[in-house]
Amino acid sequence: MTSKRFIALGAGILVLAIGGSAAPALAAGSATQSASNTAGSQAAGNTSSTTQGAGQTQSSTSACQAGCGGAGQAQDLSQASITAQAATSAANAQQNAVNANVPVTVSASGVSVGGGSATQVNTNTATSSAANTAATTQSADQSQSSSSSCAAGCGGSGQAQDASQNAATIQHASSNADAHQNGVNANVPVTIAGGNVSGGSSSATQHNTNTADSSAANTASTNQSAGQHQSSSSSCVAGCGGSGQAQDASQKAATIQDASSKADAHQNGVNANVPVTVAGGDVHAGSSSASQTLDNTAHSSAANTATTNQSADQTQSSTSSCIVGCGGSGQAQSASQAALTLQGAHSSADADQNGVNANVPVTVAGGDVWGGSSSADQMLSNTADSSATNTAHTTQTAGQSQTSSSSCVAGCGGAGQAQDLSQAALTLQDAHSSADADQNGVNANVPVTVAGGDVWGGATSASQDNTNTATSAAHNTAGTDQTADQSQASSSGCLVGCGGSGQAQKADQVALTLQGAGSKADADQSGVNTAAPVSTGGWVAPTSASADQALTNDATSHASNTAHTSQTGDQSQSSSASCIAGCGGPGQAQELGQFALTGQLADSKADADQHGVNTATAPSGWTAANQRNSNTAMSSANNDALTGQWADQMQHSTAPGSGQAQDLLQAAATLQLAPSWAGAFQDATNAG
Repeated sequence: MTSKRFIALGAGILVLAIGGSAAPALAAGSATQSASNTAGSQAAGNTSSTTQGAGQTQSSTSACQAGCGGAGQAQDLSQASITAQAATSAANAQQNAVNANVPVTVSASGVSVGGGSATQVNTNTATSSAANTAATTQSADQSQSSSSSCAAGCGGSGQAQDASQNAATIQHASSNADAHQNGVNANVPVTIAGGNVSGGSSSATQHNTNTADSSAANTASTNQSAGQHQSSSSSCVAGCGGSGQAQDASQKAATIQDASSKADAHQNGVNANVPVTVAGGDVHAGSSSASQTLDNTAHSSAANTATTNQSADQTQSSTSSCIVGCGGSGQAQSASQAALTLQGAHSSADADQNGVNANVPVTVAGGDVWGGSSSADQMLSNTADSSATNTAHTTQTAGQSQTSSSSCVAGCGGAGQAQDLSQAALTLQDAHSSADADQNGVNANVPVTVAGGDVWGGATSASQDNTNTATSAAHNTAGTDQTADQSQASSSGCLVGCGGSGQAQKADQVALTLQGAGSKADADQSGVNTAAPVSTGGWVAPTSASADQALTNDATSHASNTAHTSQTGDQSQSSSASCIAGCGGPGQAQELGQFALTGQLADSKADADQHGVNTATAPSGWTAANQRNSNTAMSSANNDALTGQWADQMQHSTAPGSGQAQDLLQAAATLQLAPSWAGAFQDATNAG
C-alpha cells in the first residue's frame, strides 16, 4: 500500500502598490520539489521439491533335489512426505510532502527583491520479502537373494525387509516493512516596503530519504536414504534347515521453521528559512540559508536454514554348505533414526527520526540594517538494524553388517546374530533480535534585527551533524553428527556336536541441543544546536556567532550460540570355532549408549542515551561554541559448546566355551548462561 500527497506553492503576490506611485518592485520566488514513493512486497517465494525413489528386488533360485521346502521373501517399503509452506509479505510506504516558496511583496515605493528558493527532494521506500524453500529427497533400496540347489531334507531361507521413511517440513515466513515520511520545506520571504529594501538571496534546502526494508526466509532440506541387502546361499547336504534373515529400517525427520521480520522507519522533516522584511527606509540584507539532510533507515532480517541427512545401510549374508544335521543361522537387524529441528527467528528494527531545521531572519527597519550571511546547517542519519539467524545441521549415519558362514561337520546348530541401532537428534533454537533508534534534531540560526538606525549585521552560523545507530544481532548455529557402525561375523567349521555362536549388539546415540539467543540494542539521541543573535538598533555592529555540534550515538548488541555435537560408535564382534566333540560355544553381547545434552542461553542488551544542546549567542561581538559528542554502548554475550564422544568395542573369540559381554555408556551435559548488559548515558551542554 502506498499513499502520497505533494503540495508545491510558488510565488504569491509580486507587486502591490498602496498609495503614491509604485517604485520598482521585483520579487523572485522558486519552489522545487521532487518526490518518489515506492512500496514493494514480494511473497512469491514458495519453492518446494519432493523426490521419492524406491527400489525393491527379490531373487530366489532352487533346483530342488529331495525334501527341499524353502525360500520365502517379503519386502515392505513406505515413504511419506509432507511440506507445508506459507509466506506473507506486506510493505506500506506513506509519504506526505509540502514544499512552499511564498514571496509576498507590498510596496508604496522602494523594494528591489531577488532570489528566494525552497528545494525539497523526497524518497520514501518500503520493501518487504518473505521466502520459503523446501527440498525433500527420500530414497530406499531393498534387495533379497536366495539360492538353494537343495540336496536332502533342506528346508531353508526366509528373508523379510521393512523400510519406512517419513519427512515433514513446515515453514512459515512473515515480513513487514512500514516507512512513513513527512516533509514540509518552506522559504517564506514577505517584503513590505514604504521606502528602500533591496533584499537578495534566501534559500531553504531539504533532502529526505526514508527506507524500511524487511526480509524473512526459510530454507529446509531433508535427505533420507536407506539400503537393505540380504543374501542367503545353501547347497544343503543332509538335514540342513537354515537361514532366516530380517531387517527393519525406519527414518523420521521433521523440520518446523518460523521466521518473522518487521522493519518500521518514521521520519519527519520540516526545513524553514523565513525571512520577513518590513522597511520604512533602508535594509539591503542578503544571503540567508537553511539546509537539512535527513536519512532514516530501518532494516530487519530473520532467517532459518535447516539441513537433515539420514542414511542407513544394512547388509546380511549367510552361506552354508551344510554337512550332516546342521540347522543354522538367523540374523536380524533393526535401525531407526529420528531427527527433529524446531527453529524460530524473530527480528524487529524500529527507527524514528525528527528533524526541524530553521533559519529565521526577520528584519524590521525604519532606517539602516544592511544584514548579510546567516546559515543553519543540519545533517541527520538514523539507522536501526536487526538480524536474527538460525542454522541447524543434523547428520545421522548408521551401518550394520552381519555375515555367517558354516560348512558344518556333524550336528552343529549355530549362529544367531541380532543388531539394534537407534539414533535420535533434537535441535531447538530460538533467536530474537530487536534494535530501536530514536533521534530528535532541531537546528536553529535565529537572527532577528529591529533597527531604527544602524546595525550592519553579518555572519551567523549553526551547524549540527547527527548520527544515531542501533544494531542488534542474535545467532544460533547447531551441528549434530552421529555415526554408528556395527559388524558381526561368525564362522564355524564345526567338528561333531558343536552348537555355537550367538552375537547381539545394541547401539543407542541421543543428542539434544537447546539454544536461545536474544539481543536488544536501544539508542536515543537528541540534538538542539543554536546560534541566536538578536539585534535591536542605534548602532550594533561587530557580530559573528557560530555554534558547531556533532553527535554520534551508537548502541550495539550481540548474542550468539554455537553448539557442535559429534558422537561416533563402533562395535565389531567376530567368532570362529573348529570344535572337536560336544563343545557348545561362544556368546558375545555388546551395548553402547552415548548421550549428549547442550543447553545454551545468551542474552545481550545495550542502551545508549545522549542529549546534546550546543549554543552560541552574540548580542554584539564574536563568540563560538564547538562541541563533539560521542556516546557508545556495546554488549556481547557468547556461548560456544563442543561435545565429542567416540567409543570403540571389539570382541573376538576362537575357542569353545567363550561368553563375552561389553557395556559402554558415555553421557555429556553442557549448560551455559551468558547475559550481558551495557548502558551509557551522556548529557552535554556547550555554550559560548
